Amino acid sequence: MNKSSYSPSKFCKFPRRDYNFDFDEKIRKQKKVKVKEELALKKVSNIISDNANNRMKIVEHESRLGVQVRAKYDEMEELRRQEESRQQRISTAKEDLAAAELELANLPVYERPKDEIDRLYNQILEIEYSANQKGSQKSERGNLINQKKRTLWQCTEKLKDLENANNKLLQALQRSGADKIFDAYRWLQEHRNELNKEVYGPVLLEVNVPNREHAGYLENHVPYYVWKSFITQDAADRDFLFRSLKSFDVPVLNFTGDKGDTKLPFEVSEEMHRLGIYSRLDQVFDAPNAVKDVLTTQFGLENSVIVLP
Repeated sequence: MNKSSYSPSKFCKFPRRDYNFDFDEKIRKQKKVKVKEELALKKVSNIISDNANNRMKIVEHESRLGVQVRAKYDEMEELRRQEESRQQRISTAKEDLAAAELELANLPVYERPKDEIDRLYNQILEIEYSANQKGSQKSERGNLINQKKRTLWQCTEKLKDLENANNKLLQALQRSGADKIFDAYRWLQEHRNELNKEVYGPVLLEVNVPNREHAGYLENHVPYYVWKSFITQDAADRDFLFRSLKSFDVPVLNFTGDKGDTKLPFEVSEEMHRLGIYSRLDQVFDAPNAVKDVLTTQFGLENSVIVLP
């Protein structure tokens, strides 16, 4: 038999079977089954995991609900205690109210104290009237005080001006030779309360001459020592000043107040007018009466006339 011409179909009537194809098919089927089983297993695992999570959530929720329930029970217990306390207070208040109503019922009938009210009303009116009167008096006193304050201020200012003028005059006396005139003036101010009557001086401070030309006439007519002198009106004051001011080298003159010598008023006659006489030295200055009388009587000012130049 020729080997090369052999053909199985010639000897076998059954068809040839493909074993490789069957094996692959089985593998594919097994893989599909495995995939299905894995999917089913994964699904079961997911379900188990979800159930575990849900169970945990349920347990936690149950725990929270338990806490809330216990809190509610505690709150209910507290509300119960509060309600018991409130009921107790209401009961006590009702008892107090009943006692107060009973006490009120037992009180005597109220009678309006008309007389006492009228008395108090009249007293109030009197007090208001008195207050108004005192207010008016206070206002008047306030106005009077303000007026006196203004007067005091004016006097203070005048006193300052006078002191300034006095200082200038004292300085003039000091420059002219009265070295201790300030000390003498200060001593007099400090001891006025020890004197019996008013004391004036130095004379230069007491004399006021409005006209400067007349001031020159008067200054030349009266001796220098007079301008630094002090004038008393009491013999005891004169002796006291003489002893106290001796060290200051200032004269002390005493005004006796002799009323026997009456001065005639100055009148310019026609003849005097023709001669140019228009005034006397005692008419051209102002000074306290004691000072003016001493200057006039001791230095003949009433006999000294002023003639037109």
